[in-house]
Order: sequence, then structure tokens, then C-alpha cells
Amino acid sequence: MREWKKAGTAVLAAAALLTGSLPSAVSAGNISETEVPARTQIGVQAQYRESAAPETVYLVDVKWGEMQFTYTAAGVSVWNPATHAYEVKEESRWSGTGNTITVENHSNAEVTAVLSFEAAEGYSLTGTFDKAELRLPTAEGTDPDAPPTATTAFMLGGTLEAEADSFHTVGKITVAVK
Repeated sequence: MREWKKAGTAVLAAAALLTGSLPSAVSAGNISETEVPARTQIGVQAQYRESAAPETVYLVDVKWGEMQFTYTAAGVSVWNPATHAYEVKEESRWSGTGNTITVENHSNAEVTAVLSFEAAEGYSLTGTFDKAELRLPTAEGTDPDAPPTATTAFMLGGTLEAEADSFHTVGKITVAVK
């Protein structure tokens, strides 16, 4: 019979736990009670905010072309397809293919892309952008297939030595997004 009382008390204690009516000594969700039945009341808190600012989410796409450049030294003959004749170039010059960089903003905040060039070790080349800073407005309210976009063109400057007769890395462009 005693075992039955102990089992009954255990069942009552379990039921009290499940229904939330338990001891008076509660601290941060912990209870400690040696007598059952007991009752504990837990305060419930709520807060009202006028409006919560949405979290800023950034997604910026950076796209670029081949970034391949050819240096033509002064005095070199260049074929002119319009005249079907060679022309001697009096000035050295650079020409480039795939020399554009495009930045797309899919973020819910404005972003600014700052572009810079650093020549590789052993080269005294310079690099210029027609726009070294690209400011893009937020993408809020825009079509996902047509986000705010900005493009810049890059061109090398300086002299490239004659031993560089194949494409190789002469520097790097950094696109810093703020």
C-alpha cells in the first residue's frame, strides 16, 4: 500500500509539472519544492515597438571581362584594314579587351565600390578607371532582373618590356565595397 502512495504522489508531481501549477520557489525557470500540491505563478512579459528597422542585407555582384591588354611600342607598323596598308605608330599605346567592370547592387542599402590598381612586383605600370568610385542606390523597389548597376572601364599605362610577348599577370585590381 505504501508503494501505491509513493507512486500516486509521483504521478501527481508529474501532472503538476505538466500543467504548470508548481512550487513557489522559482528562479529563471528552475523550481524546487518538497511538498505537493504546490502552485507557482510565472510572470509573462511583453514589449511593444512602434516599428522595427529592417536588418540590412548586402548582396553585391562584381563582373569583369578578360582584362587582357596589349602594349604597342612606338615605331611599330600596324595594319589598317580601311586603307589596306601598314601605318607606323609614332607613339606607344595600350589597347584592351574585356576591360570593363560592372557592379550590381541587390542590397536593401546604398553601396559604394572603390576601385584601385596595383602593379605586380617588377612592373612600373599604372592603371586608370574612367570612374574610380561607383555609387549604387538601394535595390528596394527595383526589379530583381534589373538591379542598380554601374560600370567603369580600365586601362593600363606605362611601358611594358619586350620580353613580355604573351599574356601574363602584371597587376591586380581591387574592388572595395562599402
